Amino acid sequence: MKTRFNTIEVQFLSQADVIHMLADDHCLRRRLTISEEDEESGEITDLFIDCDHVKVAGENGRGDVMFTTFNIDETTYIIGYDEIDKHARKIIMWWLEGAEGDKDVDNNWKAWDTVKEGVAYRGGAGYYYDLFAKSLLSESVFEGC
Repeated sequence: MKTRFNTIEVQFLSQADVIHMLADDHCLRRRLTISEEDEESGEITDLFIDCDHVKVAGENGRGDVMFTTFNIDETTYIIGYDEIDKHARKIIMWWLEGAEGDKDVDNNWKAWDTVKEGVAYRGGAGYYYDLFAKSLLSESVFEGC
């Protein structure tokens, strides 16, 4: 299945994975600029300025999981600020595969506070985010009844 970026494969990586891969992957090295300080600290500072977000449990704010995406050939790389857990990966895959069943919410941060699970995607450009809601907090009231 092709993703929203028209790629076939998806790889989830942590910052540490990326830093280790840079030694051998010349395509990746051309796409990312990583300073010596980044390599020493294990954090890629420039990658997570105004990054994308995943909500996994209706937390306040933009979401607990910060990530960024980039594509090389047929692969979409999802780089997490921290390790991306199984639940967050499922939400990201839902979004990458077209966000089927996306709930209708206004495209603003106040409306985002009503989202239980979803993706806020900026895509590395500007300050505008597209909001994709997989489930809403109001739906969870009826779960388990």
